Amino acid sequence: MTLSSRRSGWIGGGCEIGVRLDMSPDERFDRNAAFSMKFENPALDEPDPIYDLVVVEDDLLSFQHNSIAKVLPAEVIDPNNEAPETKHGYQILYHVGSKNPVVARTILQSKDILGSVILRQGIHKKSLLAHMWKCSRHLIECELVLNSIVSDTTHLMTKCDDVIELHKKASHIPTLPQVPNLEQRVVSYLGNGKRLLEEAHRFLCIFYDAPDCDANFQAYLDWMFKHCPGAEYVVKLLEGDRDWIKQMAWCRNALDINHAKSGFSVTINNFKLYPGNKFATPTWESDFSAKGGVALSKPTDLLHDLGVFRSNMLTFLEELFLLCIRDNWDNRFGFVISKNSDDCVSIECPTLYKVGITKSII
Repeated sequence: MTLSSRRSGWIGGGCEIGVRLDMSPDERFDRNAAFSMKFENPALDEPDPIYDLVVVEDDLLSFQHNSIAKVLPAEVIDPNNEAPETKHGYQILYHVGSKNPVVARTILQSKDILGSVILRQGIHKKSLLAHMWKCSRHLIECELVLNSIVSDTTHLMTKCDDVIELHKKASHIPTLPQVPNLEQRVVSYLGNGKRLLEEAHRFLCIFYDAPDCDANFQAYLDWMFKHCPGAEYVVKLLEGDRDWIKQMAWCRNALDINHAKSGFSVTINNFKLYPGNKFATPTWESDFSAKGGVALSKPTDLLHDLGVFRSNMLTFLEELFLLCIRDNWDNRFGFVISKNSDDCVSIECPTLYKVGITKSII
């Protein structure tokens, strides 16, 4: 697949990506000449078209439909030109791309919105895009972990059925198949989720000069309420999402590997036998009574809860960024945020929001 984009190309250090340069086999390689590149995704049996190229700080990122790659010009691989024959390359970073809502509604939507507005002095778009990419990467990691657990669980459900059916007339049922490394994967999910929440809240430092409160999310809300009365919609968002954010942070902190203790713990259950020769897919149970929370009397569906957290994180990040942009754009231009109708949401990149200018200003 030839590197191409909706953009006109990216030029950096004498390398123009997306322009084909045909050379005869005996022609000497010139790493400073224009070049073209083909991406091959080893995880796919079909082409993975490029949706867009995005420059984030010093990196050129290629967003395909089903993957994200980092372009590696020869000058990046060999910055001191110690090996002039060094070829250009690329590295697949993630096996999700522009078709995935997490990718579309974070980094790609933010890139388009930043290209459509003029912000007040002192706020730099390049820094905002870089910070959104940092947030996006944590959320993408959550997405990949969740997808892998869902895939393994779905596959093993049939095997658990087979085990029970085969031994229903026997005196015992053998061990059930287990989702591999389930607890470690949940630890990774919640760790990235908490980091995402921390980085998302740091947008308040960028847009409103709030102090960096790290993982003290309530402190951000208290500061915004006291010092930014004009940011009422941001404050409402922080207030409305406060409970699930605290719950998710507790889930991460109460794991055995972190800060579990009596009255503050989370237990993860893999496939498990239940009375009546039945089994349950992965569940978890929590006790947050030591923090003034609830001790659940029954385990709940792990995949459902992780999916809810994923949706909440995506919506929170998206809405927080949009509200911060609205509070900090140049009001002289009459910018407005609008939501795409369902029939206008692209399959190749399902972004939901865009910024335009009111007709009266035009």
